[in-house]
Amino acid sequence: MSDNPTSNAQSHPDSESSLWSRLEAFFFTEERPVGLALVRIVLPLVMLIPTLHRIFRVRELYSLAGATAPIWNNYGQPDFLPIPTAPVAAGLYALLILALISASVGWRTRTSLLISGLLIPYFGMVDLIGTMTKFVVIATHAILLLSLSDCGRVWSVDRWLARRQGVDWKETGPAWPRRLVQILIGVVYLGAAATKMHTPAFFSGDQLRFWMLSNVNAVNPVGEYLSQYPGLILTMSYVTIVWEILFLFTSWKGTARTIMLSLGLFFHLMTSVTLGLIVFPMVYFAIYFAWYEQRDHLVWCARWHSWFGRDFRDEVALTESSAPGRSGWRIPSLPAWAACAGCAIGLGVWIDHTSDPFGEHRPEGRYALQPISEERLAQLQRNDQRIHVSDKVFALDVGSVMFNDNLVDRKTEFRHGESAVIQCSLLPPHEDLYLEVHLLNDQQQILRRLWQVVSRENLRGHFWFPMEESLAPGAYSVVIKINGAEAGRRSLELLPHDAESREDAAVSDWSESAELPVATALSPVR
Repeated sequence: MSDNPTSNAQSHPDSESSLWSRLEAFFFTEERPVGLALVRIVLPLVMLIPTLHRIFRVRELYSLAGATAPIWNNYGQPDFLPIPTAPVAAGLYALLILALISASVGWRTRTSLLISGLLIPYFGMVDLIGTMTKFVVIATHAILLLSLSDCGRVWSVDRWLARRQGVDWKETGPAWPRRLVQILIGVVYLGAAATKMHTPAFFSGDQLRFWMLSNVNAVNPVGEYLSQYPGLILTMSYVTIVWEILFLFTSWKGTARTIMLSLGLFFHLMTSVTLGLIVFPMVYFAIYFAWYEQRDHLVWCARWHSWFGRDFRDEVALTESSAPGRSGWRIPSLPAWAACAGCAIGLGVWIDHTSDPFGEHRPEGRYALQPISEERLAQLQRNDQRIHVSDKVFALDVGSVMFNDNLVDRKTEFRHGESAVIQCSLLPPHEDLYLEVHLLNDQQQILRRLWQVVSRENLRGHFWFPMEESLAPGAYSVVIKINGAEAGRRSLELLPHDAESREDAAVSDWSESAELPVATALSPVR
């Protein structure tokens, strides 16, 4: 919480302890919005990444000339919002880009944020399949909250213009917009935890493992490597859900604030390197600046500018006061911004016209779909091919430690008295399967046989082979069969018992010591 409680709370200690006074100080304390200013600078730049990526596909994605997928059709409201024509969509998209840039630099800040907060969800709802994502929803809420704040009063073009024109520019405002951004993050985490609680695949590690092995978002070799360690995946799953539940209640002050924010930054960084997410973690990195308070700003300024040789708090109070600056030449901010908006809209319409994705301006005419060959058509329509049983197996692992219906270790060497756990992981979806596991010796003779039926809702089957004294030390093979057909195999080795190992070692040492005198005696003869 802020270090600047209201004067009323300071003068009346009894009222400070009351819940209402604490809530009033929590939401309505006057502060310089340095944290929200950082959010305003970074978040629009992050949203420019997916926005610029689609700049040459506006006609296909967001206009009547393309193939839109509006969200309101799913709710039986086909005319809920109008879908624009291609020139209108291109102009609005260019206006969105200008609004994001001007919001980041703080020029006509509130207007730019309102336009961004309206156009981002609109384009997302027009293209539900490709544009409407989780980070779009979160960023939209954050941008709309920024439009209600005074984030443009700090580190912005608006502030510079006001001081240049001699306007009395107040740089403080109530804390409630920043608090709402913080609560937004905590509520999203709490909802994510509730969703995970109803997802069994999350607690078994299957969901994370399949995401790590997928390159749908981006190439993630770190995730592919960590997918080999199910114990680590399960541990991180439980840590994640506990952190998401506690975040809203413990991230406000003290050591708990530092721990929770650090875990949050680490969590989103790991989603980038293990799951291939790019924009989603960057959105959270941007809105995490909402925890950057005025006292943090003073501390960092004093730390980085200690070489001035005096208390930097006084310098901050002097240079960033609300006193008006020197009056100079005046810039008509609103007309200039409107002129830039008109130029951006015209540029967007021109780009859409010249890109001509459908070939409407070609001398040959509009592009036309070409029929596929008869051979390709026959290949697509054939249904006489069956999936081999080996393609239904995700992994065949051998180990000894089970946790939460999952094999958490991998080993291939066992001793007498231990049990080898065979785990057959299956790819969803699959039908009810009859699984058999055979334990074979080095001569491919079946020594043990186990079986079970794995129903369609289960993703793995487990088999236990006790390493009994009747099994001789040596190399063995584990063969998995599905409906009688071999689907995979693994090798394991049964090591001799410790007593047998010591006896063999003693015999080996005695043989070496017995041969040594003979070799020494024969050496002179040679």
